[in-house]
Amino acid sequence: MNTKMKKFSRILLAVVLVCPFFTNVSYAQDELIINGIVTGDTKGFNKVTVLYGELGSGKPKETTIVDGKFQIRIPYTGGVNFFSLYTEYESEMAKLGGGGVQASAGVPYDHAGEMNLELPIAQGISGAKITGMPIATEWQEFHGMFAKAHHKTQRELKIKYGGSLEMGDENYEAYQRDARAIMNKNFKGVFEDFIPAHPDSYTSANALVSFASNFMEPEDIKRLYGKLSKARQESEEGKAVLTFLQGIENSGIGKTVQNFTLNTPSGTELGFNKLKGKYVLIDFWASWCAPCKASFPHIKEIYSKYKDKNFEILSISIDKDKNAWLEELKKQQLPWLHMLDTKGVNKSHFLVDGVPTTYLVDPNGKILLKEKGFDPSNPNGPLDELLAKLFAGKVMMKTN
Repeated sequence: MNTKMKKFSRILLAVVLVCPFFTNVSYAQDELIINGIVTGDTKGFNKVTVLYGELGSGKPKETTIVDGKFQIRIPYTGGVNFFSLYTEYESEMAKLGGGGVQASAGVPYDHAGEMNLELPIAQGISGAKITGMPIATEWQEFHGMFAKAHHKTQRELKIKYGGSLEMGDENYEAYQRDARAIMNKNFKGVFEDFIPAHPDSYTSANALVSFASNFMEPEDIKRLYGKLSKARQESEEGKAVLTFLQGIENSGIGKTVQNFTLNTPSGTELGFNKLKGKYVLIDFWASWCAPCKASFPHIKEIYSKYKDKNFEILSISIDKDKNAWLEELKKQQLPWLHMLDTKGVNKSHFLVDGVPTTYLVDPNGKILLKEKGFDPSNPNGPLDELLAKLFAGKVMMKTN
C-alpha cells in the first residue's frame, strides 16, 4: 500500500461508535465530560490525551487510566465543537511496530454534558463505543460507512491487481486510475445512501462541504443538497454548502478571480484588484497548520527567485484567532503580502477544503494552477515547473 493510501486508511479507520454508563455526574454548563471505561491490558501505558478546539488546536488535556476508568473535562464554547482522543498505549505500540499513531477522527459535540466511551485499548478510538451525544452517533455512522467503502475499494483493487502497487511497477499508472475511479464510485455511494436517510442531520450538510468534492461533481453535490430538509438548508452549515458550491464555480482553472478586500496585519484594507498586472501566488494557510509552516522555507525560495519579475505572493490566513495569526507572522518573518480571511473568501471565491492550498494567478487574474498540501520530501512540483516556464519566456502573458 502506498504512503497516501496508508495515510488515508488511518484516517478512514478512525471511526468512533458511540454508549451510557456513568450517571448523576454534575458538570458546568460550559464543559463536556468524557467518561471512559477501558478494556484490555494497557501494559502500564495509562495516559489519555484529548485535543480540542479549532481543528484540535486547543491545549491538550491529559488524564490517567485508573482501575480501567478515566474521566476528562474539556470546554464547550457553543455551536459544534470537536475533539480528538489518543492513548499512550497506541503511541507506544506504534513505536514498537514502526508505524504511526492511529489517527483520531474528530468527534463532534454540540452541547455541554456527558459523553460515555467504552475503549478497547488494543483497538484505540477506532474500536470505541460512545453514547450520550446524538450528533456524535450520526457523525460516526457516516465515518463507519466511509470505512466500509474504503475496505470495499481495497478488496476490489486486490482482486484486480493482487494488492497495492508501488511507483515503478509497469501497471502503477493503471492502478492509480482504477483506484481513483473505484474510490469515487464507492464513496459517492456513501453520500447517496446517508444524506437521504438523514435529511436533517448536521453531518449530512457538513460532509457535503468537507468531503464531497473529492468524490463527486458539483452537480451531484447540488442535487444532494436538495435532499436536505429546509431547516438544515437554512442552517449555518447548510448555507455553507451553497457558499462551497459558489467557490467551486469561481475557482476552476481558467476562471478569473473576483475581487475581494481583506485586512492586512496593520489593519488596512487591501483589494485583490490592486495586484492586477502581476503573477500572484495565493497561499492559504493557518497558524495551527504544521504542513503550512513546513512549506514556508520553499515559498521563501520561490519569492527570492521571482520577486523582481512581475511576481507577488499573497498569503491569506484562515485563522479565527487574529492574535495567533499575528504572532505566527512574527515567528515566520515572511517578506510578502498578508491578509486575514474574516469574510470566508477561501470558500466563496476559492475551493479551500484543507491547508495549505495555493493558487497561481496570471496578470489578468485568471487561475493557472491549484495545489493542495505540501510534501517536504518533494517540494519541486507542478508550481515550480510552471513558474520556471513562465519566467523563462516560454509562456507570454499580457494584461488586458
